[in-house]
Amino acid sequence: MPDYYVGITGSNGYTYSVPSDNDIVTHLKEYHDSGDTIKAVAIGRNDRYAVVTDEGSFACRGPDTFLNKMTELDNDDKTHKIKHITFGPDDVWAITMDNGWCHARCYHYSDEGPLDAINEHNGDIKYVSMSHKDGQWIVGFGNNGYKSRGLNNVYSSLAGFLDGVNNTKKRIDLVEIGNDSYCVKHEEGSSFATSDCNYWLKNNIVTTFSLY
Repeated sequence: MPDYYVGITGSNGYTYSVPSDNDIVTHLKEYHDSGDTIKAVAIGRNDRYAVVTDEGSFACRGPDTFLNKMTELDNDDKTHKIKHITFGPDDVWAITMDNGWCHARCYHYSDEGPLDAINEHNGDIKYVSMSHKDGQWIVGFGNNGYKSRGLNNVYSSLAGFLDGVNNTKKRIDLVEIGNDSYCVKHEEGSSFATSDCNYWLKNNIVTTFSLY
């Protein structure tokens, strides 16, 4: 399976590789052409996607539980406070807010999911990222702390890289994991191990990113 990804640079520059029937590209172009700042993007299996601007405009496709939560946040005028979104296997999802709170529908540790890590650190969460595979996820919190499962099985270099950053006390802003690939946005730029968009990542300052 190839890597699918969406990356944002600057306020609304973008690159992507997604299935042809995924509507996210239409909305990326729409927000780019209207001059909106794209704040969060997410893609997932079964054509799941989300795009959110800093003014709170959004477009998405997901399971009913996700759509209901987005509607609730919109009704409360909080969509502009969304920082990060991720989709995982079996239509699970997580929405991280600017204040560190995470709204999530996902599995507990006993079912190989990140919910217990989310609950433990809720209010101080930087990001939650899940791949499409069971038992592969990472929850970031604080300056550079994280809890994860399944990284060493596929992303052995990622775990070592994150531990190195942690030891230097430098800030980690975002980790995205996908189909045997990852991207890390940190205090000094971005680091990555992907097969399809290395050139773009090397030559652009990444604002936000989504892989699956």
